[in-house]
Amino acid sequence: MRIHPRKTVSYLLLSVGGILFLATINWKTEQLDAFDVQNGSPSDAPWWREGSSRIGESRSPPINIWHSGTDRYSDRILAQMAHVPTDYTPSSPMKYIFVPGGIWDTPMGQSKFVEQRCRVDRCALTIHQPTRADAVLVQNSKDAAWMKKQPGQIWILWLLESPMNSIGLTWLQDNINWTASYRADSTIVTPYEKFVPHANVSRLPGQAMGNFADGKTKLVAWFVSNCNAGNRRLEYARELRRYVSVDIYGSCGDHRCARGSHGKRCDTLLRKDYKFYLSFENSNCEYYITEKLFWNALFNDVVPIVMGGRKSDYLAAAPPHSFIHVEDFRSASQLADYLLKLDQDDRLYNQYFRWKSTGSFINTKFWCRMCAMLHDDNKPVIWFRDVERWWRRNATCTRDRWDRAADIVPSWKMSVIQ
Repeated sequence: MRIHPRKTVSYLLLSVGGILFLATINWKTEQLDAFDVQNGSPSDAPWWREGSSRIGESRSPPINIWHSGTDRYSDRILAQMAHVPTDYTPSSPMKYIFVPGGIWDTPMGQSKFVEQRCRVDRCALTIHQPTRADAVLVQNSKDAAWMKKQPGQIWILWLLESPMNSIGLTWLQDNINWTASYRADSTIVTPYEKFVPHANVSRLPGQAMGNFADGKTKLVAWFVSNCNAGNRRLEYARELRRYVSVDIYGSCGDHRCARGSHGKRCDTLLRKDYKFYLSFENSNCEYYITEKLFWNALFNDVVPIVMGGRKSDYLAAAPPHSFIHVEDFRSASQLADYLLKLDQDDRLYNQYFRWKSTGSFINTKFWCRMCAMLHDDNKPVIWFRDVERWWRRNATCTRDRWDRAADIVPSWKMSVIQ
């Protein structure tokens, strides 16, 4: 680790949940500038770079860019986006990230970092010369199983699927330094979307900006192709359909709408005709919230009925008062009664859209954050002794409802994709 010649740095060895940290302390930290995106202008936000200027950046590493284990929902995303290492310059040496097997629809080289206008962009993806790479990006496969970790190399585990649908990780024993996933306790948190409230908003307005029930003649829709999810979501949807109209599109239902090249037509159908959407994940796991909440429901002006993470996970990830969690009701019948109540009262229905004037969704720029952190000479030394245990810890998933302890899945019973 190279130390700035005019900087005094102390170190502290910490162990948090089986993860070892060699942390640097006693550095000077610049205050992250306040920002406001109320008017939709990205130039006011700390992640925006206009030409060669850097707005709202932090040139010394704020201590909260690294996971400390003290706050369940502190994702550190904005601090990481604003971070520029003290010694970084546009001519800093390139950091090479080896990607075993490549990444579908992602070009190798520096283009990803340039396209995202990263304030730290001296990084490149590669499928060549793994022994010379600064970092290795391990995905949901064993493409890196043949590799031997090189001294000083940072191995990053990048997972998008839940523990119920990802490979076993015992082969990575003692090799992983950083994690990148939807979980807030990851080194680099990678949500599908992030909602950032406007700086001057402290409460929801009294009413929504418009009538989002206007012209909608149908109640509940669901686009689904996996009929064998382990959390019994299909059974719940069928039970709900006994009491209210639920149109199920895809191989699990009676309705058809091609989500591929004609996806916009399905979105238009959803936005125009339906009041609610079943944003049901394929696994009920902590923090596990995907595009089903954001792209399928919130972006199409329908109210999501959610199943997946705990309710507290959704409260942390979604705009305020924007969703209905199935566990707010003891049964599908009770949920149906509530949906019918909202269907008959536009004022109550529109309460779920008051958030739309209170904040914005931002691009969290995973590649930019990873590049900046790789360039940080003061980064703590982290490694996972047992990343399998971290990923599939007890009580991280449940087969059914979170409020039924008998359904919590012990780590040793989780299915593992070989």
